[in-house]
Amino acid sequence: MIRHHYTLEHIVKECRRELVGMYISDCFTQEKNILMIECTAEKHELWLECSLDTYNGSFFLKKDFARARHNARDCFPDIVGQQIRDIKIFEHDRIIALYTGSFIVYFLLFSGGKGNIILCNHQNVPLSGFSASLEFSQNSIEYLLSAKNAPFRLRENLSVKELEVHISLFVSDIRIEDTIVDIIHRSLPELGKYYSHYIKNKFEALPYKKDSILTSLSEQIINTYNAIKMCEEYFCLKHDTTYIFSLLPLEGYTIVFKSNSISEVIRRTISLRKKAHREQEIIHKLRTTLDKKIKKVERTLTLLENENTALQKSEYYKLWADILFSQENGRVRPEGQEFITTDWEGNSIRIPVSKEKTLIENAELYYVKIRNAHQSAKIRNQRIPLYKKELATLNQWLTTLNNSPQLDILEELFQKVFKTSTKKMNIIQEQTTKFRVFPLDSGFTLYVGKNATNNDELTMRFAKPNDLWFHARGVSGSHAVLRQTGKEKPSKKIIEKAAAIAAYYSSARNSSYTPVAYTEKKYIRKPKGSNPGAVIMEREKVVMVAPSLPEGYNEKE
Repeated sequence: MIRHHYTLEHIVKECRRELVGMYISDCFTQEKNILMIECTAEKHELWLECSLDTYNGSFFLKKDFARARHNARDCFPDIVGQQIRDIKIFEHDRIIALYTGSFIVYFLLFSGGKGNIILCNHQNVPLSGFSASLEFSQNSIEYLLSAKNAPFRLRENLSVKELEVHISLFVSDIRIEDTIVDIIHRSLPELGKYYSHYIKNKFEALPYKKDSILTSLSEQIINTYNAIKMCEEYFCLKHDTTYIFSLLPLEGYTIVFKSNSISEVIRRTISLRKKAHREQEIIHKLRTTLDKKIKKVERTLTLLENENTALQKSEYYKLWADILFSQENGRVRPEGQEFITTDWEGNSIRIPVSKEKTLIENAELYYVKIRNAHQSAKIRNQRIPLYKKELATLNQWLTTLNNSPQLDILEELFQKVFKTSTKKMNIIQEQTTKFRVFPLDSGFTLYVGKNATNNDELTMRFAKPNDLWFHARGVSGSHAVLRQTGKEKPSKKIIEKAAAIAAYYSSARNSSYTPVAYTEKKYIRKPKGSNPGAVIMEREKVVMVAPSLPEGYNEKE
């Protein structure tokens, strides 16, 4: 919830308190989608960081930072030397405006890769943009920043009766399966998922009468809104491996860190998120590789141990060879594929033979098999202990992986498994920042294009033949590619999640349900001379989904 409007309101308060009156001494970028602004006043300096990253997009202050000697690029040079006069947030949008003497810097903190930072003069004429080329005309920027007919929103001094009337407008549309959270989210989407659950938990913990449900719910919503507005302590929370920022402690989440500096809590939350994502990448890579290695060694051991039967058969080979060699008519070819005679004890015996060779030649073949069996057994006896030792080591590593998910231990284990140096650890992080990236369950990752040209690159260059390709059916939208992991096939749940994300990044985003077509990438072809993003799909399958993003990457953040 780092980009939640309520969070941004508190950040703007802190920035206004700390930055107004300071001078901008530097403005640059040295990491993709992140703008750094250095602010100074006498001997005091602060850094303002604005990230447009898909997952960790943020706006906060840093006390310590250093510009890199290389790979840093200057941005918005016109504002260097300008004094910061004010910082404001737009009431109904995630837009923050930083005002200097001559310019306004608009930070558009939208999700889904649609954010931007735009430099304007005081007449709102755009001068330059941070992400890609500036695509905003004066009319479009004025439209973006103009007051719109905003939906009903919570506000100070809102009466319980007024809120109750608003919520009641949505009660008539309630379905049987709807919960309190659904009602809150439908009537007050500004609250978002986490605060809606917070209100639900508080509401259900209090006694109320059937005829006053809406009144009790309205009271709890207003109490929560006031608590959010007045909070002076901020929280980094954890549930399983997920870290979130919150203005309130949430049920089911452990408090990892809290502070009265919202910027410090956001910085720690982003750091922990990146670390957790890194850990999950390494864990999945290690587990997949170890499982493959263990299965391969087990198969080899099974084959080696089964080959011991050849040595056991060599006892029969010797008996058969000796009997064949002792025959008086040894230079005669047998009439069939079996030679029937008696053994040393007078018992009848059937010996497999080749009718193209004499009995002596068949005996010699059995002697060769005996020598080969003994030679192979010698080699197997040398190899089996080595494979058993390797299997024990692999199982020990797998136990370490399951019991020790700390990043330093994982990286040490990674070096052992892949026999690589720390410098090469980054090979598991694919260079895919040009696409929207969504890690899903079971190690699957969904990549989503950002525009028509980017769609072509994703589909025709990045995607592998057996990756699954998704697109909202019958409407315009982004291409999406589900990266396959080895021979493992995605479950129905994974396919539905991927389809929901593909639907979200299409013109059917606001539909309740929409069809999404998918197929393997090898059945996608691009006609010669067609427009960017245009492709032809074969062998398509269709799934109906509700457009949405995965948990933890909510558009409300």
